[in-house]
Amino acid sequence: MDGRVQTDKYTLDQPHMHELYRCNFNSVDIFNKLALGPNSLCNVVGTKIWWRRVWMGILGVCETNAYLAYCKSVEKIPRHAFREQLAYQLLRFGGYQEVYRMLPSGEC
Repeated sequence: MDGRVQTDKYTLDQPHMHELYRCNFNSVDIFNKLALGPNSLCNVVGTKIWWRRVWMGILGVCETNAYLAYCKSVEKIPRHAFREQLAYQLLRFGGYQEVYRMLPSGEC
């Protein structure tokens, strides 16, 4: 041997599922950032009780899915406006009529 490093290159066929994941894995990161990022319900509510954080995380995932579906099928609006609209509708249809009456007229 003369001291040179010998390198070999092997090529393997990539499975289709792996290629599909590599093309779309960034969308998972974007969804996680939207659902569980700094403005998520877990952090906004600010509880340290584990089961409440899990519950808020689940609600955050549901809210993010609803927001993305709304933007794709109806119209694209800012996320805070969607959250306000969602909260007002949940209060109104959830039987909290007295809270809904306190809202300024013309909203929701």
